Amino acid sequence: FDSAFKLSLQKQLDRPRVTTVQGRGRLFIRQALCSGCLHVPVEAMVRNKYLKNAYHEKDSIIGNEILGEIFLSLVFQVSQISFNLQVENSAFLDETWQLPEYHVYELCPCLDLGIYLGHVKGWA
Repeated sequence: FDSAFKLSLQKQLDRPRVTTVQGRGRLFIRQALCSGCLHVPVEAMVRNKYLKNAYHEKDSIIGNEILGEIFLSLVFQVSQISFNLQVENSAFLDETWQLPEYHVYELCPCLDLGIYLGHVKGWA
């Protein structure tokens, strides 16, 4: 496998705040897009003859030989695009694709900062 793909898998496993299978899948897709290696698992699924039994030709794109190759060519093109997606703030991926706006601030130590932190639906 591609080293960027292995790194994306490892980064996905190193995020303990993402706990569901759906959240980990979303995180992997985001990291694979940023690394330009999303084509690696798709190529394995399209070209692996053993997986052809799992994907029926009339029920899925991957199971259909022609549609699978067309899909793979599109994913190869997507891998050429440079993505800069936020993957550090990944806890929300268990619930949604839409991550809130993320800002990093560096504050100077002082007695009175003048910052108010509120909570909406359990999130800061």
